[in-house]
Amino acid sequence: MKNTGYVLTGVANFEKRELPIPEVLEDDVLIQIEYMGICGSDIHAFNGDFGDVTAAAEEQGIMIGHECAGTVVKTGKNVTKIKEGDRVAVEAGIGCGKCDMCKQGLYNLCRDMRFLGCPPDYKGAMQRYMSYPSAWVFKLPDDVSSLEGALIEPLSVGLHATNISGIGLGDSAVIFGAGCIGLTVLLSCLAKGVSDVVVVDVFESRLQTAKKLGASAVLNSSECDVIKKVIHILGEEPKYIFEAAGNPVAAEMCMKLIGRAGVITLVGALLKPSSIIFEDISEKEVTIKTVFRYRNIYPTAINAIAEGIIDLKTMVNKVFDFEEAQHAFEEAAAQKQEIVKAVLKF
Repeated sequence: MKNTGYVLTGVANFEKRELPIPEVLEDDVLIQIEYMGICGSDIHAFNGDFGDVTAAAEEQGIMIGHECAGTVVKTGKNVTKIKEGDRVAVEAGIGCGKCDMCKQGLYNLCRDMRFLGCPPDYKGAMQRYMSYPSAWVFKLPDDVSSLEGALIEPLSVGLHATNISGIGLGDSAVIFGAGCIGLTVLLSCLAKGVSDVVVVDVFESRLQTAKKLGASAVLNSSECDVIKKVIHILGEEPKYIFEAAGNPVAAEMCMKLIGRAGVITLVGALLKPSSIIFEDISEKEVTIKTVFRYRNIYPTAINAIAEGIIDLKTMVNKVFDFEEAQHAFEEAAAQKQEIVKAVLKF
């Protein structure tokens, strides 16, 4: 049993290394990773968009990756609910369990959060074997594949976003951004019985995927007046808007488009400054909500897939072998127009 991993050592550079098999503590399980999703944040880290990540990579080498699933090959002596041979999905964020946020069940807001593949530890999933606390792994039923298991993580973001927004049966929504997170928001809206969902993006391949997944309409913002078009389609200004592109222009458009007493939910990671024009929303009593990862949602996500309520496989349009990790990240970064969701197969 050998543990091969890919360590980020600088901007756009992975180094393949032979690693020791991780120690399995008494409450841990050792997982043989089978699939890992390539997240947009992973691409940002790879491209050097996060200064602290690049500095750590150049100084010590780091391991990224947090969307993963695999098979348990060893368990610690205290582990009873998971056994060897179980296929599991891994919840990436672990709260301290002691702070005020954790005690309220809001562990995604923990100030001492340990998140897979992120600072300060940078212990990510880009390795064949990974040890992880058993309390944060979830058994996959037979009718949920390991590929789908790896995508529970981004799906959880979409489910959490729709929960926070308050959207429900019979409502309509607009989603800016048809990348992986925007698509999981779409799937979550549809699972809640939302009647009409308009998805906006600039990449045609992503819009077509949104259409396949059930969007009632898709709009290419580079080809039309989005505000006029959305109002024409819905018959009114939308009450619910999700910004899942992480784009300042899209965020500003949300303010102009939202209807009275509407709810704007910011899901995407806005890495650049955005100007909120309060004149656009001050007379509408608009509520703006923000999303940070997810909490208490993995069992719901797994059940939704098992019951056939949510289809995750359709948005995966590129699967790379683990040995192609360098090429996979290069292509995922360069082919944003074509690659909707890329995964590594171990």
